[in-house]
Amino acid sequence: MTEAAMPGPREGETLTGAANDLLGRRRVRDVMTSRVLAVVASTEVDAALQLMVGAGVHHLPVMDKGRCIGLLHETDVVWRLAAWSLHGRPPAAGDVARKPAPAVSVDRTVSAAAAEMFHRCGDAVVVNDGDQIVGILTTDDLLSVLAQEPADSEQ
Repeated sequence: MTEAAMPGPREGETLTGAANDLLGRRRVRDVMTSRVLAVVASTEVDAALQLMVGAGVHHLPVMDKGRCIGLLHETDVVWRLAAWSLHGRPPAAGDVARKPAPAVSVDRTVSAAAAEMFHRCGDAVVVNDGDQIVGILTTDDLLSVLAQEPADSEQ
């Protein structure tokens, strides 16, 4: 049996219909990546970037005294490292992290989580169950569900 290729949305159009509706109503816990690496606020960003590269992830929650204070994006790290030579000291993860960390409850809908990503101009949100980080939801997670492919362990 073969499948016919369905054309995707055109530029400016949004995905509508059953696929979008079903994904949007799913709970974040069903789509998120549950393997989460984090760094403490004092971690130098070059070390954080090496951790990201080694683990194959693009985001790291930044922790201070057991709570998440921000979300470090690899693109922010690369930009900050490029400017580092002008300032003479490597910045710390806490200096570069987006604060406060964009976060959603594990029980929120995927649609609500995607709206949080969109409104915070990011591509990831930390997933909490109460005060504990239990996962991270990224655009890669959402795309893998839409494409019906298993996501790499990506943050």
